[in-house]
Amino acid sequence: MTVSTASRQDADQIVRTVIDPIKPLRVAAEFGPDERTAKVTAAIAALAESGMDPATAAIARDFVKRGRLLQPLSSFDRIVREARSATGQKDDSERKSASTELVEIACERYEFGLGDGGETFAVAKAGPRIALMLRGGRTSLRGQLARDFFSRTGRAAAQASLADALMVIEGMAQEQDESRLYLRAASLDGALWLDLGDQAGRAVRVTASGWSIEADAPVLFRRTALNGPLPDPARGGALDDLWTWLNVAEDDQPLVIAWLVAALFPDIPHPVLGIFGEQGTGKTTAARVLASLLDPGPVPVRKPPRDAESWVTAASGSWVVAIDNLSDIQPWLSDSLCRAVTGDGDVRRKLYTDGELAVFSYRRCIILNGIDTGAMQADLADRMLPVDLALITE
Repeated sequence: MTVSTASRQDADQIVRTVIDPIKPLRVAAEFGPDERTAKVTAAIAALAESGMDPATAAIARDFVKRGRLLQPLSSFDRIVREARSATGQKDDSERKSASTELVEIACERYEFGLGDGGETFAVAKAGPRIALMLRGGRTSLRGQLARDFFSRTGRAAAQASLADALMVIEGMAQEQDESRLYLRAASLDGALWLDLGDQAGRAVRVTASGWSIEADAPVLFRRTALNGPLPDPARGGALDDLWTWLNVAEDDQPLVIAWLVAALFPDIPHPVLGIFGEQGTGKTTAARVLASLLDPGPVPVRKPPRDAESWVTAASGSWVVAIDNLSDIQPWLSDSLCRAVTGDGDVRRKLYTDGELAVFSYRRCIILNGIDTGAMQADLADRMLPVDLALITE
């Protein structure tokens, strides 16, 4: 059986449409200023007349908005409405689905982006400049979008509608240039930034001349369920106050201070702070205090991970990772710890996929505590900053 040239051309056209459903609009946007508005208007009308589905309409509207191709943006809705009316299609208000409404709400209230690790995120247009991952728990766009939808419509969005909307939004985010996302600590133009973790999105700016609390940071922070708020720093403190909480020997105190300061620099390797001592020396308390100084959360110290997967889960959500009561360091854990302090990455298969890969690349500040960790791999020993605690007698 042979395929006619016409049939082959029709098939090719279908494939091109599926791959890029708004290609006519992209072509129109390439025209010069004198012709662009007319060409864009004609392309939008043609898409609407061809029966453009809600998801494609949302993508087209976002493309027009980002490129500032029509002023005002409401012209897009008018052109679509008039084109559909001329071809006898139902009005948009009659055919709009919940997933389309969710996409429209998201486009109105958020900007979308692509992280340097390939993760997609959203940032509120009005409010703290905090990156919300598209999927996840309470810190994700999914939860915020469900709440916004209920506030506007008085209806709860179905899971399927949220999934469809997020798929469209993810496609929009993938079109953006990569942006770096920071977790708790950041640096830019000679200044260090520490995310306070509050709802206002404030951060502490540290420079050679001093520090200040700023309402807006010029970097994008992301947060997880493991990141809690830091108290506002106060002036006039003294380092001696720290030693009322930690029974660190005087000779080791400069090592602890150096480790704390180094943790504010996100782009350098950090030594693993090893807190060692006999039973009753307050090792867990010391790890908890040090972790909470920089990156407080609901679980400041954690039990040792059982395998590489659980380690990735633990390390990806916190800037400071404190592991409690470590009695033995397996080779895989030693290798994972070394990778985390130097910023090396790892590759694993994404959950619920056949072959898609996820890249985990992060640098973390790590605290270990234990009585005797046994023999230690040479690479980890080279990266270890050991601190011994004295027995608490009172």
